[in-house]
Amino acid sequence: TLLATIARLLGQGVARREAVEALLNSERNLQRILDSACFGVMVVGMDRRIRSANLAALEMSGRATMEDLVGTPCNDNLCPAEADRCPILDLGETVDLSERALRTADGGMIPIIKSVTRIDLDGEECLLETFVDISDRKRAEEDRRQFQLQVAQSQRMESVGTLASGVAHEINNPLNVVMNFAELI
Repeated sequence: TLLATIARLLGQGVARREAVEALLNSERNLQRILDSACFGVMVVGMDRRIRSANLAALEMSGRATMEDLVGTPCNDNLCPAEADRCPILDLGETVDLSERALRTADGGMIPIIKSVTRIDLDGEECLLETFVDISDRKRAEEDRRQFQLQVAQSQRMESVGTLASGVAHEINNPLNVVMNFAELI
């Protein structure tokens, strides 16, 4: 691990400043990796406050700066309709994989699929929340549902047309006979 590497470097006579620099570079690299992810990542403390987040989480939430997000209660942002019903903290589950909502800064809601698991960070238990915006999928599902309704409606109209045609044909046959007899008379 990184700490073992730093201890080894210190033991080999490398200056403390270089070890600290290596640690800071490692932290920066980890943050770059998290910020390049296309899904949101938040670390939430047991006090239900957001400890850290990546850029995707910040962008999805619509907050201007990380300071606007970090420190806020997680239920103000994630799963606002589920306050006091956290599957991990309140319901005793070990992992949560569910469809929820993310509240944006302007009060809008973004449908998300999220995964939550407990992690240990520096001896402190936290929740790692990862989530993906599924707005496009939801819109596609709604479009597909609307299309299916339109197809069903057109099929009903076609059936009514076929029925009307059949009824007209059945009425037309005896009417032709009556008309022919009327002409003869």
